[in-house]
Parts: sequence; structure tokens; C-alpha cells
Amino acid sequence: MAKIAALGAYIYQAVLALGLLLVVAHRLPAAEFTAYSLFISVVQFGAIACFEWIRFACSRFYPGPDAQSEATERGTITSEFLACCGLCVVGALIAWFCGVPAPVAGLGAVAAIVQGGSEIHLTMLRFRHAFRLFSWMQALVRRQMI
Repeated sequence: MAKIAALGAYIYQAVLALGLLLVVAHRLPAAEFTAYSLFISVVQFGAIACFEWIRFACSRFYPGPDAQSEATERGTITSEFLACCGLCVVGALIAWFCGVPAPVAGLGAVAAIVQGGSEIHLTMLRFRHAFRLFSWMQALVRRQMI
């Protein structure tokens, strides 16, 4: 039953993403939609480039065979996450120096960090077989993206 709830969270995510895309496409003029699409694409790329490899490592090595190795792996994943957060902040500073307004650059960095962090956390929940909490977190994360 818990796996069905997790599957429902993925379907919910897909429906929300499609609905958001349709609403934004019809509400914004062409120039603003282009800027919006570029911003979303850059944030997605930043989240994937910085955090996806940690999620894959989590998929491969987490949780460990015992409590000690799980704690060690969680500490390593946390350190890697913090280093990638620093890279996102550096990317925002570089964008700011290149002429991107500071609030937009900062918002992009924060969005990439939140997206990447939530995906890592959701992966950890899934591999610990906490499907009920996973499905609730998945729904909450997707609501925040709207």
C-alpha cells in the first residue's frame, strides 16, 4: 500500500508540473515566458549538475549494512551537499558579477539548493523504505514548486 502512495506522489507531481506549464504559458507574454523558461532551465541545470551525482551515490551506497556505516554515509552525503551548496552560491555570485540582478541570482541559487536537497532527502527516505513519509514529502515539495 505504501508503494502505491509513493507512485501516487509521482503522478501528482507530473500533473502539477504540466498544469503549471500550461497556466504560465497562457498568462505570460512571449518575452516574459522566454525569460521564465531560461531561468527555470538554468536552475534545473544547476540542481542536476551540483546534486544529481550525490543522489546517485546515495542510491548506490545508502543505507549501509549496519547503523555505523549508515551514519558514516549520511555524514559524507551531508558534507557533499554542503560543498555543492557552496558551489551554487559561487555560481550566483558569478552570475551577479556578469550582470544578473542580485535577487534573481540569489533566488536561482536557493531554488537549486532546495530542489537538490529535497531530491537527496527523498532518495534517502525511499531507500530506508519510509514510503509513507516519502509520499508526503514528495507532495509537499511539489506544492512548494508552484
